[in-house]
Amino acid sequence: MTKLKEITNFIENDLIRKIRKDLWHYEISNERDFESLVYFYLKPLLKKFPEIKISTNYTMEGLDVWKQEKGKWKRVDFVMPDIVISERTPNEKNGLDHLIAFELKTRSPGEGTAPTFSSEEYELDFRKLNRLMRAKKIKRAYYLLVYSDPKKTEEDIVKNIKECWFSRGKATSKDKARRTKQKKFKSFVFNRYVNPRTKKIVGSERKRAEIQYKGMKYFRSYYNNTEPINRKKTLERLEDVMSNQGSRNVGAGAKAWITRKRNKIAKKLFRRKYEKLNKTQKKRVEKIRKRG
Repeated sequence: MTKLKEITNFIENDLIRKIRKDLWHYEISNERDFESLVYFYLKPLLKKFPEIKISTNYTMEGLDVWKQEKGKWKRVDFVMPDIVISERTPNEKNGLDHLIAFELKTRSPGEGTAPTFSSEEYELDFRKLNRLMRAKKIKRAYYLLVYSDPKKTEEDIVKNIKECWFSRGKATSKDKARRTKQKKFKSFVFNRYVNPRTKKIVGSERKRAEIQYKGMKYFRSYYNNTEPINRKKTLERLEDVMSNQGSRNVGAGAKAWITRKRNKIAKKLFRRKYEKLNKTQKKRVEKIRKRG
């Protein structure tokens, strides 16, 4: 088995399984988490080949690619993939021979639906990988995406990526940008709601609410009343789903958070813990908790 074949075989099998497992255990919240984990799992394999180097945010100058900013196109003369695997050449004067490039994308846990791939956020990654492959600067290209969706399967999303059209660059006329459908990269996507053991989207609304709730809590920390109101409302809605559908299987962290909030309101209003209140008082506490 050649070096390239062994590395790509690991990427398309072992690495994919490891990512699924880590995602299920809330190890991937943002893109930097994702990048770090991919690097972490690739590094031990690549140590077998002293001439192989792995880099993150590696700059390749002199390769032009179109980029859209504030609705206007501009051509930049470099490409910077999220991760690049390269080979040191026998003559160091020749630099590196690049083998594989990755673009990674992580959709926020607060966004509960899959992307449509119609925005520049996604199209730029497609253009970058296509540009590298078209220029024969790499031999393989991978696009990895983490998202959340209770209905769209990973197979659906891979198909959407394959079939979507995207802009190649600046318009050839005033009205229409050049567009293409061809993808010169391979896509692997990971739905937070997919159980890695069953490989199916979890059917329980309560479990999905717990996954989203924990994902949002681990995504970012807020201090001194800086948490956005919409985020608070989403978290409270998720709490309601977890609470109203029974607390037996709710995650310990989420359940404790709800209990603390109830007790805080109860002590402020009645100077007693929530569990010691009568039915009317509990209703009042719940009303205030939901209102935020």
